[in-house]
Amino acid sequence: MLPGLKHKRIHPHSLRHRTAVHLLKSGVDLSTIAHGLGHTSINTTHKYITIDLEAKRAAIAKAEPVTKSKSLPRWRTDNDLLAWLKSL
Repeated sequence: MLPGLKHKRIHPHSLRHRTAVHLLKSGVDLSTIAHGLGHTSINTTHKYITIDLEAKRAAIAKAEPVTKSKSLPRWRTDNDLLAWLKSL
């Protein structure tokens, strides 16, 4: 037994949850995990996606940084569009 688990209560639901998260991280699609867990709705299984902070960090790290453009938005320089808006 692992010494760190000696004083922790391990519940069957904890094992199910950990297995589902492990399968998700391994690339198994959500509907397959839902079927394996016996969930009648994929929405029940969807909570495993929202809980995984490690996956959230990885997604944010992959995202391109937001840069502020110093130029005006394209619509602000479109004279035809501005004239049409003023006519309203």
